[in-house]
Amino acid sequence: MSALILLISENIDEPWDWANVSTNEIGRAESNTDKTALTQLDHKQLIAVLPGMQIITKLNTLEALNTKQLHQAIGFDIEDDLAQPLDAVHISFDKSNTRLAIVSKTYLGEVITCLEEIGLSPDILCADYDILPTDIGLVYDNRFIQSAENGLGFSIDTHLSSHVLGAHQNLPSPITVQQYLQKITSAYAQGHTALNLRQGEFVKRTALGAGRYKRALILAAACCVMFVGLNIGQGLVHAKNTKAAKTNTDKIYAEIFKTDEKSPNPVLAVLKAQSEVNAKSENEFIKLSKVLAVSIKQVKGVEIVAVTYDKGRSQLALSVTYKSFDDVEKLAAAIQINGGIFIEGGTRQDGDSLSGDAILKEAS
Repeated sequence: MSALILLISENIDEPWDWANVSTNEIGRAESNTDKTALTQLDHKQLIAVLPGMQIITKLNTLEALNTKQLHQAIGFDIEDDLAQPLDAVHISFDKSNTRLAIVSKTYLGEVITCLEEIGLSPDILCADYDILPTDIGLVYDNRFIQSAENGLGFSIDTHLSSHVLGAHQNLPSPITVQQYLQKITSAYAQGHTALNLRQGEFVKRTALGAGRYKRALILAAACCVMFVGLNIGQGLVHAKNTKAAKTNTDKIYAEIFKTDEKSPNPVLAVLKAQSEVNAKSENEFIKLSKVLAVSIKQVKGVEIVAVTYDKGRSQLALSVTYKSFDDVEKLAAAIQINGGIFIEGGTRQDGDSLSGDAILKEAS
């Protein structure tokens, strides 16, 4: 089957690279006109490959549940465990129902709408790591993309790769878009199939019958009520050490947090904090987060360990590590320049580094 493979950029308005499997043609659609012209390319199947940071895959270990168990499971406070409403996430299953994928409904809807507005309706929407052959790791477009033997995988910004690499591991050399597309087309030609996100409410109904995903919908419903047991709340920010759920605040905090497997996940805490504030407080929260993100980048060696948002005082309570006492002053100065007020709450020696608490407020 002739297929058109489309690489969707992290910012969907940026250029899209593409490959036509049947003709081996490779190109780039930079403008809206170029993107619209893709509708004229000869293909029977359109595969849109999404940045994997947006998508979490997990093994489906859900056992059969009877009606009573389902009702009991619904009693769990699932929304609190996910740090966002259950109806905000979309769940898909592979053909054998052995794997599941979780993605934001808002994000998936925006991608589909953007494509359909220019006349493209993808048959398959999948993660960048899932479309690759198993057990392969590569660097492309400033992303470390890894597919695993068990059918799982992940994609992470290269500057966060230290969170997933071993102590003596290094990133592989970056590959070109041509090389990346060749790996994808080769896997496709060999029969490799990715987990398709176009299921349930996002199914391509003009091409697929409404009943095709009936079983997947039932499984998704059951899986929703069992999220606490499956711990998918942690999965939304990449199961161990990565921060991949690109919500408003996650885009900011994925760049400034450093966590390990044993410590509480600060990104999840941030998402929970955001879900609790009203519209006005949320705006204040985002403003302070941006000030913090910009300031952290300007002071090398400073890391944010945890953040708590005080809605009543409209301020962030920070736990910070520094390399030296000079870094404390540098961070305070950077925050002041970027429109904030940094109030130090005490700094102490902690092994080879310094740790301290602080308050970040918006300058009046």
